[in-house]
Amino acid sequence: MKHIFVLLLFLFFISCSSKNNEVNSVNNNKDLLQNDSVFIKFKLSKEETLNLRVSNIFLESQILDNFKNESTVKLFVGDELSYVYVFKDLTNNSGLYVKKGDSIEISYMDGKFMFNSLTSKKNTAELNLDRDYYEYVKKNKPFVKISLDKKTATNQKNIKEVLLCNEKLYQVRLNFVNQYKEEHKVEDTYVNSFLGQFKFTKLRLDYWDIKAIGSDRQLNEKYSEILNLFKKENIQAESLALLFEIIIDYSKTQIPTAQKNDKAFFAQYLFNSIKNDYSERNRDILILELIHKGKNVVLLNKFYNEFKSFSKNEIFLNRAKEIVRKNSERQSFAGNEDTLLKDPKGKTITLQELLTQQKGSAVYIDFWASWCAPCRLEMPKSLVASEKYKNIKFIYISTDENEGQWKKANIKMLPNYSNSYLLLNEKSSKFIQEINLSAIPRHIIFDKNGEISNNDAPGANDLQFDNILKQY
Repeated sequence: MKHIFVLLLFLFFISCSSKNNEVNSVNNNKDLLQNDSVFIKFKLSKEETLNLRVSNIFLESQILDNFKNESTVKLFVGDELSYVYVFKDLTNNSGLYVKKGDSIEISYMDGKFMFNSLTSKKNTAELNLDRDYYEYVKKNKPFVKISLDKKTATNQKNIKEVLLCNEKLYQVRLNFVNQYKEEHKVEDTYVNSFLGQFKFTKLRLDYWDIKAIGSDRQLNEKYSEILNLFKKENIQAESLALLFEIIIDYSKTQIPTAQKNDKAFFAQYLFNSIKNDYSERNRDILILELIHKGKNVVLLNKFYNEFKSFSKNEIFLNRAKEIVRKNSERQSFAGNEDTLLKDPKGKTITLQELLTQQKGSAVYIDFWASWCAPCRLEMPKSLVASEKYKNIKFIYISTDENEGQWKKANIKMLPNYSNSYLLLNEKSSKFIQEINLSAIPRHIIFDKNGEISNNDAPGANDLQFDNILKQY
């Protein structure tokens, strides 16, 4: 899901080598363990393939797919811990934290994942911490009663009891980790990262619970609690997008209405607050997110120039420069309310023009992106359906911000498919605003007259997919 994609799916930047740079052994590539990369080797059953998605603090993510037995890949991860999410399909997946210099074997045998170190630098127990935790939850179901109690407390608007349930949920995870540490040797770096996502999950549940059933005063106190925590502790990749939204909400309570409605003033206020209130690492990450969210190119250039004056992180500065450049390129589309699309050859067309060309046929629009694992997993079935249902025109529209990543994914997922486009003006398109495109994959069906018939149609992996399409 775009922007709020479950726990993992806050989207962040990652670089990786192409398969032309694949290597066959660690011993022949010692340099892999001396730079900012992670080396991964795959050990798979015959005919099996795996896909990777890597998340970190660089605001985009990238999927690498179709790794077979003995495949190898080198991933750039920078200086920070990154999360490697490995999946066979939506129901069969796992993950682990990695840092530069790690050399790992990912095994997938009989439907089970195992992560092993290829060097003495890393411990198998810490590699499999996430996997062992989710197996423990699946087997023991420790959250069932707590979740039922919380649902009752929420219905009764009993905030005190809701927060108590949240504490219990977190305590279950903490107890698991403490027991795991007694049985295995695990570095605190990995334990803290593992718990970090749940520590914020606990606070996030507090935040949403109180926002749904609490008073403004209670909500403001919760904002303060969360923000004070992250002024002191490092931000986890999984926490960044939601934390930034909390900063925005909290800031709106601190200034007069007239000023918060002045977008340029409010953006500057956010910039100054982040710059002054957060530690060096967290400050740089949050300012990068502010630049990433921005629309005003003049203001973004101003922020970037000021960012250069105090940040020492060249990776973040280069990323900020790239964001500003891309925003400048797209500025010419920003004021256009039409939905503007670009095909792989660079030709632009509006969605309305495209629908007019298809008039007389039903149209199934699939909104996807290169980084969206569920989108890509349903694409093969969707393409089969596009051949099967001749009276329905399938149009694939990517919401990627990185055009290069879209083109690479497009070649893999939609080779030689003509109705594939990149969305150019998501922020200003009137149609995109009307349908509230807040998450992907998202599917919309237009009837033969060009009118929306189904605003939230099932995807190809949905059991109702064929039944719905047969109606057209």
